[in-house]
Amino acid sequence: MSEFQLDETSRKQRRTAISQHTRLTGLDFIEVNFKPLRLLLHFIPAAQGIEKTVVPANIKPENIKITSGLSTTPLNFNLSDVEHQVGSSVLRIDLMNASPSDPNAADSSSLYTLELVNVPNLDRFFSQATFSLETDRISEFDSVALPRRLPKPPLELEIDYLARDYGSFRQLMLDRLSVLMPEWREHHPADLGTTLVEVLAYAGDRLSYYQDAVATEAYLGTARRRISVKRHAQLIDYRMHEGCNARAWVQIQIRGDHKASLPPGTLLATKTESAEPTLAQPVYQALKPQLQMFETLHVIDLVQTHNQILFYDWGLEEFYLPKGAISAVLQNGFSDLKVGDVLILEEILSPTTGQAEDANINHRHPIRLTNVAVDDEDRIDPLRSPGRLTQIEWITADALPFPLFISRRQGNQILRAISVARGNIVLAEHGRRIKEEPLSPVPERQRYCPRLQQAELTHAVPYDHAQAQTQPASSALVQDPRDAIPMINLYENEETWWARRDLLSSDRFACDFVVETESDGFAYLRFGDGVRGKQPKQTSHLSATYRVGNGTHGNVGQHAIAHLIPADADPLNIHEQIIQVRNPLPAQGGTDPENIEQVRLYAPQVFHAEQQRCINADDYKWMTERHPEVQQASAVLRWTGSWYTAFVAVKRRGNQPIDPAFQQTLLNYLERYRLAGYDLKIVAPQYVPIDIALTVKVAAGYFASTVKQSLLEAFSNADLPNGQQGFFHPDRFTFGQSVYFSQVVQAAMQVPGVAGVYLPQQGDQPVEIKFQRWGAAAQGELENGKIPISSLEIARLDNTASAPNNGRITFHLQGGL
Repeated sequence: MSEFQLDETSRKQRRTAISQHTRLTGLDFIEVNFKPLRLLLHFIPAAQGIEKTVVPANIKPENIKITSGLSTTPLNFNLSDVEHQVGSSVLRIDLMNASPSDPNAADSSSLYTLELVNVPNLDRFFSQATFSLETDRISEFDSVALPRRLPKPPLELEIDYLARDYGSFRQLMLDRLSVLMPEWREHHPADLGTTLVEVLAYAGDRLSYYQDAVATEAYLGTARRRISVKRHAQLIDYRMHEGCNARAWVQIQIRGDHKASLPPGTLLATKTESAEPTLAQPVYQALKPQLQMFETLHVIDLVQTHNQILFYDWGLEEFYLPKGAISAVLQNGFSDLKVGDVLILEEILSPTTGQAEDANINHRHPIRLTNVAVDDEDRIDPLRSPGRLTQIEWITADALPFPLFISRRQGNQILRAISVARGNIVLAEHGRRIKEEPLSPVPERQRYCPRLQQAELTHAVPYDHAQAQTQPASSALVQDPRDAIPMINLYENEETWWARRDLLSSDRFACDFVVETESDGFAYLRFGDGVRGKQPKQTSHLSATYRVGNGTHGNVGQHAIAHLIPADADPLNIHEQIIQVRNPLPAQGGTDPENIEQVRLYAPQVFHAEQQRCINADDYKWMTERHPEVQQASAVLRWTGSWYTAFVAVKRRGNQPIDPAFQQTLLNYLERYRLAGYDLKIVAPQYVPIDIALTVKVAAGYFASTVKQSLLEAFSNADLPNGQQGFFHPDRFTFGQSVYFSQVVQAAMQVPGVAGVYLPQQGDQPVEIKFQRWGAAAQGELENGKIPISSLEIARLDNTASAPNNGRITFHLQGGL
């Protein structure tokens, strides 16, 4: 018996070799018959064409050994007969079992091994076979025999779980297939297997990117897309801006005696090689990619006499408008000038050399007219020879920031018309209009987010010409980019869609959408889902009309704008009347979109940097004082029966009245900061008139009248000649500021000629001293040394004889000359 056992595959190969051998034979298997008990030993038959004796001859009982299981002790079987039929491959053995009392007797439940020993020409691996005498036993296992030894599992290839991109996915799959399919060796690109691997690697790369992108864009600190950063910032009330466009004052000079009305939306272009002030449409279309385009924002009536307006110099050899001037006189009558028009004051000759080339280009200033008066009766200057003059005034905020010479003597000659006023000024805004651009079709299932075909969508603060005519000219150029909105509208048949900052306030019928701009400058449009904002239908055909041109690109310099592009329909032939287009001042206000890194830095600090809610009275006070028209404010919270009301007392700049229009303006301003459940009321300050009487001792050598005049001046409410303010100047007292007697005495002692101020109960004789509220009985103010003022009150002392109810102060002087 061989100690080495063959597996199933090797055994089959060995059996085939034995059948083809000329001498070697082997025991193949054993068949058991029970009636009578008989073993049929089947030997390996000879292969076709091989002649040999398959069953060994002369097999005797001593050549047969039967064992059970792992036991090596032969069992006692009585071999009654061993018979071999010639020409057969079967050897028959008849058995008779030993006595049951024999310890080595056979057991019907055992598995037996029959081995042939000392038999010549018998293969060592086929010298034995197993059999069993068990019958009629139901087995709970499958009758099909399992292999004696399970094959070893194939070697597992180590998988690189760090593979995240196309290249690593492709290599990982190729390595895996090389193990599973070793016969596949065609790895060239044209092979179908390689193609499938690369398709799967591409899909894996996209899925991996999607997983990484979701995790990356989920946080403000890691987000890379501009849209994601903007949405994160919006969650904490930080408004990330997309910049805004530039604006410029442009002068359109014309010829002829007739007015020409220029409509809003007229195209203006920067300078080209052409010297013509207008560009025909074919020329404009050819040069359009190279130009910076502007559009006028309002209608303007062009008048030839407004091209250049001369100042009246009063016949003086040297005359100039001083710094801070807010009025001037123009030569001739300009009845076409209107309140709200803009003029640009411009120096056209050098006051020193008299040459136009030496003129200071920084001496140009826009003004907004508040009054235009044409003098037909020589009331402005009776000494002037017959002729009309025009008196103009402009907004204080547009006061002249530098002296502007009108005439000046230069050697033996007098230079006149050194500076002039330019009319026909129109406000233009950077940006070129794209009309009716069709958007991509609405998909059946996916969210509809079309992209505009042109980059750099214009953002601007909406312009209201009627409101702008009441504001300084300089303010028209200033825009807050956080208040700018995208200049785009969508149209669907007769329906108009409007751009909004978000869709939180939009219902399911609102035709609203949100513009979201990526870092490459292209804008995507986000629509509602049918709950917040209307959802476009699949049959919708939307078109967009918008403007492109944004940021600092529009901040062109002086005289950069030089052409007007007439509209296709120009029935009045305005373009034939235009002789020059120019911007005397550079365009300004263009701002680039806010940087992502800047948002990451500032957005988390928005709660600390700028408060967005009014919680207590101090918050209302602080927020109100941020309004540009408010000088001082005070606030108190009072329970008014069912809720709290915030009473805000306001003192306007320039002591302007708290009229209903201003109250509504301030209410609208504070509305976004007001807490729900709180009412808000704007009230005028409660002025408290002060009544003071002092007895003053005049120093020797001083006139009492002079000292009294100095005291009245020191305690006035006016600006003093020495640049200081009177003690009761309105700017020196605010809400809740008490008046202290010690401060009054100190101010009186600083007046020249005052030797002393009598205090209560000082000296043998009584002196007149009063320190209290006017019109009210004394409440111990003099004894306490102060007049208390509540939080909504302001101390006031005008010392006007005709209005003592506005406060008064009286001085009783002793001594002096």
